[in-house]
Amino acid sequence: MPFTDLIPSRNLQIFSYEDIDHFRSGFRDTNVDIVPLANFSGDLGQAVLTLPGCTVYLLRTFPRIVRSAIEGVGTFFVFSLRDAPAVIFNGKEAPPSSFTFACGPAEYRAVEREPGYYAAIAFASRMEGRGWPETHGEFLTIPFSREMKLAVRAKIVRLFTTTSQNPDLNTIPGANVALVDSLLETLDLAFAGHPSADVSHGKRHGAAATMRVLRTIDEFVDANASRPIYSEEIASALGVSVRTLANLMIRSNDMSLQRYLRLRRLWSTRQQLLAGAPHLKIKEVALAHGFWHMGDFAARYYRQFGEHPSSTHMRARARASGGALKPPPARDIVTPDSP
Repeated sequence: MPFTDLIPSRNLQIFSYEDIDHFRSGFRDTNVDIVPLANFSGDLGQAVLTLPGCTVYLLRTFPRIVRSAIEGVGTFFVFSLRDAPAVIFNGKEAPPSSFTFACGPAEYRAVEREPGYYAAIAFASRMEGRGWPETHGEFLTIPFSREMKLAVRAKIVRLFTTTSQNPDLNTIPGANVALVDSLLETLDLAFAGHPSADVSHGKRHGAAATMRVLRTIDEFVDANASRPIYSEEIASALGVSVRTLANLMIRSNDMSLQRYLRLRRLWSTRQQLLAGAPHLKIKEVALAHGFWHMGDFAARYYRQFGEHPSSTHMRARARASGGALKPPPARDIVTPDSP
């Protein structure tokens, strides 16, 4: 995804650099030290996406040695967005299908032997409620499958393209939080197969506790059906990690926590569309309920209900007005990405 395709907005900043010297000057007042390994005249740039409690970076780099540190108690991820020669990270060569993860404070030194294209995700807190692995002040290299690697890359690209295409996201209640929650769902999946903090602390849930948690989830969802619901919010209310919650859902309900929440969100979205408010915008309703990719939302809605969101809303408006409404032009109907 070229930076030139992105449109800056209140949430999204785009930076281009003429050369290595220009690139390095942008980090003069930070705790980043960069030593170039060779002259380089290729495409250099940075995109910075600011979301609630989270900043996501896209970075096109050159062959270099970079030293930096996470200060405070933040949480930090680094992903390569293309298959390239492995980076030497803190003295170890990271496997090609892996990402780097740490909770601050922590230092790192990376040797990038080739031009790179990376995504970095920085959370302002330690994100302790999600069941992610303990790092003990060090950077961990977490291996994942090629499928998961491609899913993470696609998620990050969608974050930037969605924000670029919707510069008014700040005006839509819950939209930015929905973006963060969607990103967190993908990061949770990226840790699959790696020991969680819950396991290391010896936490277990018996049958009675499992039933209590599942019953509380249903009650929580039913009580908040009119607004977006996020996995972290439920986990915090229950006093468990998101990862523990997800495992319980798979074992007991035969579906992931994300799928269950998405199903309930779909029904909540449909309920709002069925209200038939004349000035309601389908896009705003979808974003506020956590569906920030319109093609994906339309496809899910169509598969679940057998009709487009616009058809639901048009029928509801006709019923509310006591008459029939003309169908909107074809370009206004959100069509699914897939059958």
